[in-house]
Amino acid sequence: MLPRLSLHCLLFAILLQLFWMTPTAFAKDRLAGPVPAVVQRVIDGDTLEVRARIWLDQEILVKVRLANIDTPELARPGCPSERVMAEGAKALVEQMVGAGAITLHDIHYGKYAGRVVARVETKEGGLAPALKAANFDGRSWC
Repeated sequence: MLPRLSLHCLLFAILLQLFWMTPTAFAKDRLAGPVPAVVQRVIDGDTLEVRARIWLDQEILVKVRLANIDTPELARPGCPSERVMAEGAKALVEQMVGAGAITLHDIHYGKYAGRVVARVETKEGGLAPALKAANFDGRSWC
């Protein structure tokens, strides 16, 4: 019989393998949600790192790309004005997530491994609609 800690580690490893290490096996799957999560950090206007509760006493740290929005690039802006807009989009998201409690809806794999795409809601509403209302959505900023 395995010690209790080892059994928990084994189960966690199996969950990781099933849900995060083989995205092609579940590429068509979607999780409707809501999945409760806490924001660990805002990477930029359309990407968050969150701790999501996936099971009883089981949480994962994952990057979430906001669905239905494309904000200016903070990491590699095309010009100085895009950088300014990207900082504004990030600041708006940081303000909206506040203490960090959010819910994820319509979760599915993105095009990059280890990152999912989801509709993200706070108590005040969705992040993507707020970013669109503030004119941070997919246009040329240069």
